[in-house]
Amino acid sequence: MPHLKQVLAGSIVVGLLSSVALVTAGQEELPPVVTPGLPGLPDRPGTAPSDAVVLLGPGTGWKAWRRSADTEPSEWIVDADGIGQVKPGKGNIRTRDEFGDCHIHVEWQVPEGRECNGQSGCNSGVYVMGRYEVQILGAFDNDTYPGGTAGAWYNQHVPLANPCRPPGEWNTYDIIFRAPRFDANGKQLEPPMGTVIFNGVVVQNNAIIKGPTGSSMLKGPASKGPLFLQDHSDPIRFANIWVRPL
Repeated sequence: MPHLKQVLAGSIVVGLLSSVALVTAGQEELPPVVTPGLPGLPDRPGTAPSDAVVLLGPGTGWKAWRRSADTEPSEWIVDADGIGQVKPGKGNIRTRDEFGDCHIHVEWQVPEGRECNGQSGCNSGVYVMGRYEVQILGAFDNDTYPGGTAGAWYNQHVPLANPCRPPGEWNTYDIIFRAPRFDANGKQLEPPMGTVIFNGVVVQNNAIIKGPTGSSMLKGPASKGPLFLQDHSDPIRFANIWVRPL
């Protein structure tokens, strides 16, 4: 009879070979190589990965965006380093392109010295597909209603934590979004879902979004749509905005 150790060793080898065969059968090509960007830090924005659709970065201006009210270019402020800023009173802006399932990266900052008082003074929002808002708010040492704080799917899902940095420091959102699914007749089969990672902390975990959030920019069923940034009359700064379609 073979020694027990030989039997066990043979079983392990057979198991490993079987696993390799299964992986090879299900994945005939290696994944594409992506050069990661630099991570954003409190004192400076990061950079985009090599395969991302860059919506705001050094030298881009607001070319990927337009006014939401018409097709005219965005009138928001932007410098050569790709630091953009809401120009209060000039209205919301939206991307020219539309996205469905995607990874959205947004870095934002409340200007140093800016006073935040509940919903006033430090407010904006990222509207995924123009319908589903992730709230932007200077929530450092600033209380407000739970569904309206930073990282909320606005008035639907309260964030799991508040990792917001103080005014003058950069915050980062990574939004992993799954668009709604429809049948051939336009009936919704599955609702949209979204995960939000806020300064490296998961604050929304595959949250099921129950239709457009309050004050949504667009209505009606859709499998893809533009991103919107909100002019809430506060000079919120933005940088390193990019999307990776999934």
